[in-house]
Formats: sequence, C-alpha cells, structure tokens
Amino acid sequence: MTPRLFSENCGWTGASASPGEWMRFVRFNTVAAMGLAVQLAVLWLLLRLGVHYAPATAAAVAAAVAHNLAWHVSWTWRDRAPRGPRRALAILKLAAGQGGVSLAGNLALMPVFVTLLHLPPLVANVLAVAACGAASFGWGGVCFPQAKRPRESFSS
Repeated sequence: MTPRLFSENCGWTGASASPGEWMRFVRFNTVAAMGLAVQLAVLWLLLRLGVHYAPATAAAVAAAVAHNLAWHVSWTWRDRAPRGPRRALAILKLAAGQGGVSLAGNLALMPVFVTLLHLPPLVANVLAVAACGAASFGWGGVCFPQAKRPRESFSS
C-alpha cells in the first residue's frame, strides 16, 4: 500500500503512477544525485582541511540543500509551482522541510555510522543521504501538491 503522503500529495502510486509522475520521480532523483555530488565534494574538501565531520556535514548539507532547492523549484516541481506570493511560501516550505529533513537526518545518523559503526565519513554520508531521500520526495509533494481535478458529474 502506498503511503497517503505519496499517493495524494505527490501523485506517486508506484506502478500505477502516470508517465508524468514517473518523470518527476526521475527528475527528483537526478537532482538528488547531483546534490549528493555537491554534498560529498564539500564534505571531502572540509575533511581534507581538518574540519571535524559534524560541522563539515552541516556545511555540506547546506550546500546541497541550496543546490537542490534551485533545481527542484525550476525543474522537478516547476509545473506545480504556484504563482505570486504563494510561490515564495511554497519555496520556503520546501527549503525548510527538505533542508530540515536533510540536516537533522544527516546530523543524527553520521555519529551512528562514524562513531558506532566505524565507517569512513564519506561512506557514512552516502548512507545518511539515502535514509533521508524518501521523506524529502514526499515533502516536495506537500509543498507543490497536484492541482485538484474537478469531480465528474453523473447528472444528465
């Protein structure tokens, strides 16, 4: 069963999703892959400069969130973006939600992976990002919901 968040807000219903929703999912994951590259590059650079993995992770997440926000607004959710002042509110909600999920998730999971499981920080970061991905996609659908379709009338 598809969670309500995905099926109603994102239009995502897995195998029964429309071709447009499959393309949105592909666009979302393309942006996510580019964002992961940004995040890993920033994290790698900061670690090489001697920054502890926790603040380096926060900075890397911030860079990736800014990157992803620009791409998601202009590409992934472009067809659903409201116009006027509501657009700014939707963008702020997207940034706060996806940024919050990414930052909280990464900062909570990195110590588990690095300190408890003794994984290298870059490997740990990939796992943390993967754990946050589904929630991030769902939140995008909340910020940019499908337009309501008028109900068909059965009266003659």
